[in-house]
Parts: sequence; C-alpha cells; structure tokens
Amino acid sequence: MNILVTGASGLIGSALVPHLQQNGHEVFSAVRRDPRNDRERRWDPAAGSLAPGFLDGIEAVIHLAGAGIGDKRWTDAYKREILESRTRSTSLLADAIAASANRPRVFLSGSAIGIYGARDGEVLDESSAHGDGFLADVCEQWESATRAAESAGVRTVHLRTGIVLSKKGGALKKQLPLFNLGLGGRFGNGKQWQSSRDGHQRGFHAHSRVGAEASRPGPHPLVRSGAPARQGTRRCAPLHRPARHPGCPPARRIRVPSFFAGAGPAWHPRQVTGTAPLPDSADVVIVGAGLAGLVAAKVLQSHGIGCTVLEASDGAGGRVRSDSVDGFVLDRGFQVLLTGYPELHRHLDLRALDLRAFEPGALVWRQGKGTVVGDPFRRPRTLLSTATAPVGSVADKARIALLRARLLKADPRDLLRGDDIPTVSALRGAGFSSAMIERFFRPLVGGIQLDPSLTTSRRMFDVIFRTLADGDSAVPARGMGEIPAQLVSRLAPGTVHLGTPVTGVQPGRVTVEGGRTVNARSVIVATEGPVASRLLGLPDVGSRSAGCVYFAADVAPVDGAYVVLDGHGSGPVLNVAVMSHVSPAYAPPGKHLIAAAMPGTVDGDLEAAARRQLRSWWGPQVDNWRHLRTYRIPHGQPDQAPPFPPKQRVSLGEGLFVCGDHRDTGSIQGAMFSGRRCAEAVIESARM
Repeated sequence: MNILVTGASGLIGSALVPHLQQNGHEVFSAVRRDPRNDRERRWDPAAGSLAPGFLDGIEAVIHLAGAGIGDKRWTDAYKREILESRTRSTSLLADAIAASANRPRVFLSGSAIGIYGARDGEVLDESSAHGDGFLADVCEQWESATRAAESAGVRTVHLRTGIVLSKKGGALKKQLPLFNLGLGGRFGNGKQWQSSRDGHQRGFHAHSRVGAEASRPGPHPLVRSGAPARQGTRRCAPLHRPARHPGCPPARRIRVPSFFAGAGPAWHPRQVTGTAPLPDSADVVIVGAGLAGLVAAKVLQSHGIGCTVLEASDGAGGRVRSDSVDGFVLDRGFQVLLTGYPELHRHLDLRALDLRAFEPGALVWRQGKGTVVGDPFRRPRTLLSTATAPVGSVADKARIALLRARLLKADPRDLLRGDDIPTVSALRGAGFSSAMIERFFRPLVGGIQLDPSLTTSRRMFDVIFRTLADGDSAVPARGMGEIPAQLVSRLAPGTVHLGTPVTGVQPGRVTVEGGRTVNARSVIVATEGPVASRLLGLPDVGSRSAGCVYFAADVAPVDGAYVVLDGHGSGPVLNVAVMSHVSPAYAPPGKHLIAAAMPGTVDGDLEAAARRQLRSWWGPQVDNWRHLRTYRIPHGQPDQAPPFPPKQRVSLGEGLFVCGDHRDTGSIQGAMFSGRRCAEAVIESARM
C-alpha cells in the first residue's frame, strides 16, 4: 500500500515509518522543505499549500503532525499553536482528499484520549461523551477538521492515542533525569490513571478494523501511586532508583507548569476557565462574566479587593464570544470593535489582539454591482467612487463631510447630553435625502445599532458615527472571543466559575442553582439587561434582536475588507462581510467565511431568507455555499429609543450594585465603562 505520513520525523512517526516499510508498504513523507528524494512530498500547512501531485498514487494518509503538547510552557500563543497546528493542517489534508480525483481509501488522523477530559477513574471507550478543558476541546476541533474527507465518502479514523513512552522524547524523556537522580515520584495526589503503550506498531493497524474513532491506550492502565514500595518497584526497578518523593509539593511552594497541571493560561478555544471550588464567601460576588463583569473584576483586583465571578454559561464573554466550526471562527452574531472607544485602551492590549481592520466606509450593493462609499479623508483614492455612488446626491455627500467635522470637534460627553430625537428624524432634519438614508445610513447604522427602523436615540447615532470617523472598525485576528479571553487572563486564577447560574440575589449573598449560597460584602449583577431586571426587580430595559447566518464558500463574492450594504432596502439582510478578507484566520486555507447580518430578524428560516436575498445579488454561486451556523440573538442590545438616559446609577444600596451596557450605552464601550464605573463605586463604598 502507498501510504503518505505527515509528522514522519516526530516521536510516533519516526517509529511508525520503518515499521510500515518492514511490512512491505511504500511510505511517502510530507516535508516542509524541498524534497530530497522521490519519497518526500512538500506541503506548507501554515500557508495552506500542497505541492502539485501531493496525493498522486496515495492509498492511505496517516496524519500525525502538530505542535508538541509538552514541548513548551502553555502561554496564550503556544496554546493557539497547539490548536491551529492541528486544525489547519487537518482541514488542508481533508479538503485535498475530498477534491482528489483518485481519493485515498483511508484517512487516519491523529487525536488523543485527552478528548475525554479528566474523569476520576471512570471507564471510557469510543462511545463515551467528550470531556471539558483545553485539550478536550483541541481534540474535538481536531477531529471535526476531517469532515470534508468524511463527507466525500473516505473512511476516516480518529486515532485517540494515550501517553506514548519512549526514551527518545515525550513525557518519559522529560522524567528520566529526575528518576535517575532518585528524585522521581508521583504528581499531585498520585491517583491519576495513566494509559500508555509502545503503540506505534500495533495501534496503526486500526484503519483496517475500525470506522470512526479508535482509542489506542495500553490495555493495562496504571495509577500513578499506590503503596510507595510497590510504586518504586514497578516504576523504577529498571533504573535501580527509588521513587519516594512526591513529584509536586504544595502549590504555595512550587507553581507546576501548566502542561502538567492542566491549569494553563486563560486562553482557550471556548474561553473555558478553571474549575476551582466555589467558595462559601467572597469580598465581592459578580454575577455574569460578560465584558462588564470581567472589567469590574479586573479593576477590583487591581485595588486588592478579592472577587468571585459566577457565570451561568460555559464560557466568558456574554454576547461577545466566538465559536469554532469546521476550522472557521464564528463570532456570535456579526460584531465589530471600534478602536475609537476609549475604554479599550484602558483594559486591553490591542497589539496582542492583533486587530484586523475593515476598510473605512462600505461597499453599497445595488442593481447588480457594488460601489465604494469610502472615507476620502483617510482613503483619498475613494473620493471619485464616493462622489458618484448611487446612494444620494453630491449634496448628500457634502453633508456627510460636514456631519463628520462637527462630530469630531465635539466632546463625546456633550453628544450624550444633546437634544434627543429618533435617528431618522435627525438625519432628515440635517437635510439628507431619502435615498441617502435608505441606501447608506439604514444598512450601516441600522446594522451597528440593530435598528433597521432608525428609531434609536440620535445621541447614540452621534457617538457611533463620531467613533467610526475617529478610528477603525476591526476584529481580533482570531475572533471577538479573544477580547474576553484576554480579560480573563488578567484575573487571578480561579476567579471565574462557569456553569454556575444564579437564581437569587439579596443584600450580602447570592443563591446559585441547587440552593447553595455564597456570602459577600458586596454583590454586582453584571448580566445582560433582561436578566438583571429579573434578579434585581429593575424596570425592563427592552431588547434589540439580531440574526446572523454564516456560510462557507470556495470563492468570495466580492473583493476587499469592506462591509457590503444592502442598497436595495429589500432585507432582511442589512449587511454582509467576507470575514476571511478581514482576517484570514477566520477561515481554513482556501476557504472564505461569509457573514450575513439580519438585525431585528430572529424568526423563521433565516438561512433560506439569506440565500434568497443574496442570490439576487450574486447569482447561483450562492447555492453552492455551505451553511455553517445560524445565530438567533433575542437580546443583542438594550433598546435605546429617545429619550435615552446614559450613565444610570450603578449603586442600589445595601451592598447591591449593577452594571452592563444597559446602564450606559449599548456598545462594548458602554459595557466596559459601566464595569469600571461600578467597580469604582464598590471601592468607594468599602472606604466608608
């Protein structure tokens, strides 16, 4: 059999290749350098490229490539590398296999028993549910990346290996020096089960016997500890060394590297934090791990005030989260980050987020073509297209320039105190034509404010339009979920408790699901508006809803990192963005991610409605797009109809506080500002 192996020089691959050759197979190795012989084929998974004829004549693919789990400390950057070195390379191979005229008969792709998570002695097999934690999610996304090959009918096997023991590398090589010095021993309490094997020989016959998953640990798993004498005999007799010392003293004395302890930095494919026990009491309990709650926690801890954050869902970020689907990064609804927001610069390292900006302005799609309505002050080359765009008169374009100049000169605080009327009334009062309002302002501003009717406060319109002119519209390179992940990483370990719904709030305590209470000197309710209203008995804040449909495409319908606006006014899609043009990391190599935003629409078949509308724009190519996911968000923003009162009170008395975008402005700026303002109120109350 002709077998192609990636990761052939790695710990498993270097043992597997000679074994396959000894059994009469022709083995070809995937290499990143120039091939040295006809048994090597070049690929570059980081760039998403394969040499011509990469799969010619190949009958089986064994994919073992990926950054080593224990090679480096688990920094945020290295955790990303662990994930992306697997998902991107796997997607590249799966897509190539699916597209091949003579497909390989089998695709054996690496995975690991880490997909099951820590299960405290539970007996597991291939049918067991997936676990939680960083490695479990890496494995889940790793296996999902093979989907294209599976869909093409190629037998696909996910080889879930255990810990491979070898003197040449991996866990054993790192531990041997300590044991040779007589300093070896167990980690933690020693009750962890460890599956192990020399399985490079037996495990890789799985492709001839199994269909989907094959867990290939050793048949006789061991507990790391037992009677000390027995452990010393079993583990260290071959070394003629004792194993009397526990390998990990108490945490207050030594910080265990995160790749051993399983509690690394906060970055995570699903932004899942640690699982520290829920305390009985805390100085401050914060209900909700959205942006407001995370900023409040950050500010409190920077002032030496301890806090515990209780989050009902499985991840931090509230409405600002991202999901990974088949190698694509899907923000939960179409979202952008406006760099003109001042609170961003207080709380985030924008350089670390690696922001990728949209082009200023927009591409207005009307009558079968797109016209750039840009910002000639920042992109002079767009002056002609902007002046001639069929979205309004030349006088309308001049009015935009005057509006921009007026708003940039104003203090944002004064804009929030100005006369308040609906946005559409303010635009008409400024002399804008109906064509300009319907073809430009409605799809642009209505999309940002989730308000196709433009009835939101003109105060908010003024602030948003000023911010658009003052900075970029951007996204973190790897998705909006990077924002809460960074905030969590700046909190003390164990601060955030996920999967902990709060059912009641009273002065001095909160009650979580199941009836347990956590006592606190102060309680901050930092949930979205409707939940805060329910927990605290506050007036309803109202809701602006949003739908968003994501598609995968081989060819993008437009070029450039523009937001595409509905210049027809037909709806329900107000705007579209090819997210892979903004940040290539949003899509696997060779693919494009298309987001169709539908503010105010959450009911009905959103996918069908989006396809129908976009087919009228871009023709039958839309029928070939693959639907990835539809998001229906009943509460995308609080209602901000006039009269709109920003900066509402955050201190409710008796140690109760509330924050969120519903207390300030419905934006990332408003959520962060409210969180800081609330934390400062708590700090001030502690001094009284």
